[in-house]
Amino acid sequence: MQKLSAEELLAQYSEGQRNFNAVDLSGDNLFQADLPEINLSGSVLTRAYLPYGNLTQANLYKTQLQDAELGDIQLYHWRKLIYLEPICATPICKVLICGKLIYKVRICTMQI
Repeated sequence: MQKLSAEELLAQYSEGQRNFNAVDLSGDNLFQADLPEINLSGSVLTRAYLPYGNLTQANLYKTQLQDAELGDIQLYHWRKLIYLEPICATPICKVLICGKLIYKVRICTMQI
């Protein structure tokens, strides 16, 4: 797995690259990052800071989001709203969403 800084990711994204599968963005500050259609499948975003970002139509399959800050992030995929649904109350996988601490989440979709 390749470790990327937020600056490297944003620079490569601005050059047209969209495939960032299996990269490590742990602890990176991606505040208000505009990254529609990015492929982050299999990536690690542990403790990443992504509030107010745009991940519309992003591929987040098997992306690790432990302790990530995702407040007010846009996660639309085609005509579906992507949301994180709590599946248990253990502190194994915690995500802060809009100031609310959610434990052990599953990425889900809802037709809109």
